[in-house]
Amino acid sequence: SLLGVLVVLAILASSREPIPRDSVIFGFVLLGVTAVISSGANAGSLADFGRLAGRSAGRVAFYCALILGVRAACAPKRWARYALLLFAGAATLEALFCIWAYATRYAGPYGMGVVTFANWSVLTGHLRVQGTFSAAPRAYEAAPVSPNFLAAYLVMSIPVTAGWALFAWPKRRSVAVLLAGAALLQAATLYLTYTRAAIGALCVALLAFGLLLGRRKLAVALLVAGIIGAMATPSVRRKLLYEGHDRWNLFAASVLIPADHPVVGVGDGNYEQVLHDH
Repeated sequence: SLLGVLVVLAILASSREPIPRDSVIFGFVLLGVTAVISSGANAGSLADFGRLAGRSAGRVAFYCALILGVRAACAPKRWARYALLLFAGAATLEALFCIWAYATRYAGPYGMGVVTFANWSVLTGHLRVQGTFSAAPRAYEAAPVSPNFLAAYLVMSIPVTAGWALFAWPKRRSVAVLLAGAALLQAATLYLTYTRAAIGALCVALLAFGLLLGRRKLAVALLVAGIIGAMATPSVRRKLLYEGHDRWNLFAASVLIPADHPVVGVGDGNYEQVLHDH
């Protein structure tokens, strides 16, 4: 994160664009100050304070610097277009790798490719894609969670890729067709992660997309078709409707922990330590 902040600061220093002073930046500053206060209240030593503040305030500083750097780098319209195409291209490469890994059951080093998980498969035995968003499960994880991060990435990339396809359609239809195909590949990969929240978020994004473009009927038709297709698959229907989980306990803990620590919280990184007490 520190290296990322330094790189972005270098971009800002070389850019002629003024640093914006809007509500987004103010919100990040407020989050950073709050994180430092929470870290100080929950730290038992100076080293502990550094650990907590590094996770919380450091992360906020990184995201803020990332936003500022992207704004400065993409201020010229041509660079904004390049950035969007690069984002869509990276997501498409990830989708191609995931689909290949699913078809070949590739499970590479560091968990890249697919991961086995009972009762989660649609096409072939108990597989779930996580691509390059992989990591070894932690001791307290009952199941691999890396596919969730891949799904979160695709939820952002699919609307960007689809929107770019619509933008390119009037003038460059061949490019628009390629981008539409890329969006479909990404959507198929999202489906193979079997992440319910991400699939639901994509449905919301699809409706918003249709409303913004004035194509409500098309958006609703695609949404209904997607729901019918998902619910027509027995394993997906079972996962969406009947799979057991412990989220109700987590929801309850998320209410009880802030109620017990309403002012300064428990400190970023201490959640796992207090979770089982609630």
